[in-house]
Order: sequence, then structure tokens, then C-alpha cells
Amino acid sequence: MPDAGRKRSSRRNTPPGGLGAARVAGAALVLLFGGGLVVSTGYAAINRVGAPERALAVAPWDARAHSLRAERAIADGSLSAAAVASARADALAALRRDPTLVASWRTLGLVAASHGDGAAAARLFAVSERRSRRDLLTQIWLIEDRVQRGDVVGALRHYDIALRTNPSGHDTLMPILVAAAGQPAVAPALGRLLRSRPPWAENYYYRLSQAIPDAQVMAGMMEVARRGGPLPNAETIAGMIPTLVERRDYVAALRLASVLSGTTVRMPKGVWNGDFAAENRYPPLDWAVAQADGFGGEARGTAAGGHALVAFAASENSGTVARQILMLAPGNYRLATRFARTDRPPAVLRWRVACAQDPKAPLVDAASDPARAKTGSWTFRVPAGCAAQWLSVDVTSGDPGGGETAIEHVAVGAAG
Repeated sequence: MPDAGRKRSSRRNTPPGGLGAARVAGAALVLLFGGGLVVSTGYAAINRVGAPERALAVAPWDARAHSLRAERAIADGSLSAAAVASARADALAALRRDPTLVASWRTLGLVAASHGDGAAAARLFAVSERRSRRDLLTQIWLIEDRVQRGDVVGALRHYDIALRTNPSGHDTLMPILVAAAGQPAVAPALGRLLRSRPPWAENYYYRLSQAIPDAQVMAGMMEVARRGGPLPNAETIAGMIPTLVERRDYVAALRLASVLSGTTVRMPKGVWNGDFAAENRYPPLDWAVAQADGFGGEARGTAAGGHALVAFAASENSGTVARQILMLAPGNYRLATRFARTDRPPAVLRWRVACAQDPKAPLVDAASDPARAKTGSWTFRVPAGCAAQWLSVDVTSGDPGGGETAIEHVAVGAAG
């Protein structure tokens, strides 16, 4: 018959350093996952269940009522001697009637753990898991046990089981795994888990996009995951790139674009997609095109069979139609543009180049009016310390009916 003895486990008294490198990963996991997760996440819910005493007053042999009363005895986490003794007695009574009750095995495991008997607790929770892998509180205890052992892979394996079998636990467990993507001791193993394409992966990537951790570590995790094939939820993952660029973490942004494309993505020496012939897959590494109320841009074919970005604005409206990040080395450059009128009144374009860290001090700030010329050319100098630059084009229309201009080509190259 199951019991929860008081013999203390030698594993709990392992001398410092005894686990070697595993302790480093374990320390990271302890910081990451924290302690007391069982009590804080699961047992509070037990207090919402009806009082089992009423059932036992009518049917003192009711195994489920004994099991529930055992859970409730230690639900507040106080683990007083009286509460622990009551929980143990009820759990044993429940199992004498019905040895399949997972909650009672779990309760005995917690009782053993409260006595410091880690070995007995591990055996009892192993029985609980064999009875049902769907018991979330059992999986959480097993996660914490693997954390204490410094077993990253084991902890993640139980996270996987918990997420597969308990969608209701996602709100509790997912934020922890999101943080894990930024932990160097955990991220590679997490990437290997994601490589297997678990059913919760799409939800995970969405949550990751909402709370990006250390970007370089996260990018490395995704590179590991990508070895199993294209990642799910690619559009959501691509949505992280603008955030990384705004943070000026350009290397991580390029690594993420490479993960999504399956090939190494490198910044060009000038403008990306300057003739607008390709899809803008990873803005603002390539063109980020605006669609706003009163102005915007759209890709169109030209009469000559080429491509253009048509910038349009309603009367008296203006705004940034398109922009992209450049990574030009210090030196002298020339911005060259070519544009054409459409069958609507022309709109005036304003071109700007500015260091990403100082956008209010442009290196280029010039207007081009297609009513007067079809090209524009301006020289500028990138100073030292200006690692990246924003290239942007604004549109303005003074015509009562609005206007538009077709931008056919944009290039930035070295100037003599």
C-alpha cells in the first residue's frame, strides 16, 4: 500500500558542485522557472470545488471525496503537521478504495516532499504520471524536480507533455517558455524540442512575438528549430523583425530573416528592392510600405513592363509612404531616384536619409516634383558612428482631387 515515509533523500543533500555543468543549467532553470509553482498555479483552484465533508458525511467510503479532502488539506501551501497528516490519511483511504485516483498519488508525493524525502516523492509522482499524463499538477512537480536536478531536457520534456495534454495550462506555462528562449542554458534544448513541431508551437511563436526576450539567444534557438523545416506561423515571426530593427538589433533581425527564408540573408551595399520588382518579405530590411487614411503606396506595373511603387495622397494629406533600413559604411554616397507621372495629378515626394540613432538630423532632406523633373539625385556623407540609416519617402498632394506619383527606381551608391 502506498506510503509517504520520513526518510530524507540523499539527493537533496548533494554537496555544492557535485553536479558539475548540470548545476549551471539547473541554476538558470531555477531562476527561470522559480519555486513553489505547484502550490501557486494549481492548488488554488481546489478551493473552488464543493466541500467533500458533505459527501463523506453521507458516504464515508467515498474514495473521491477522501481524495478531494486530502488535496484541500494542503491546498493553501501551509503544510502544517496537522494538515499533512490529514492529507496523508485521506489519500491513503482513497487509494484503498480506488488505486487509480491520480490526485491521491500526487498528494502522497507532496506529503513525502514536505518531509524532505525526495526519493519517495519522485516514486509517488512517477506512479501519478503513469496513471495519467494529463494531470497538470503532476507534470508541474516533475518539471520542478528536473529543474532541481539541473536536467534541462527532462524539464522541457514535461513542459511538452503538459502543454500537449492541458490547453488550460498554456497561460501559466507559455510565459515561462517565452522567457526560456532568452536563456543561453535553456534555449538550444528548447530549439530542439520545437524542431519536432509540437502542436503548441504556433501558439508559442505568437506569444514569443509579443514578448521578445534576448534577441540573439532567441535567434539561435530558432536557427536550431529551423533545422526541422520551415517554422509555423511565419508571418507572426516576421512581425518580430520591425521590433528588432527599432531596437537597433540589426544582427538579430537578419538572423531571423535568414531563419524564415531558409538561406543566409545579408544586407545589400545600397537599397534593397530598388526597382520594386520583388516582394517585400521582411520589412523594414526591405521596403515597409504604408497604407494610411489619406495617403499610402501600392505596387503597380508600368506601361513599359516594369514595376513601380505608386505613392498617393488625398488633398492636403501627407505622410511617410515607404521606408527601409540601410547599413552603409562611413563615406560619401549618392541617392538617385526615377519617377513618373500617372493619369492623376502629380504628388510631391520628399526624400530623407538619417542615422538611425538621430533621425531628426537628416543627411538628406530633399523634395522632387514630377511635374518638373523625372529624376532626382543628391549626395550625402555617412559619418563615423552611424551604423545604420533610415531611407524614407514622404508624399504630399496640394491638388483638390489628390495626386499620385509612380516611383520606378531608387538607388544608393558610392559617390566620388
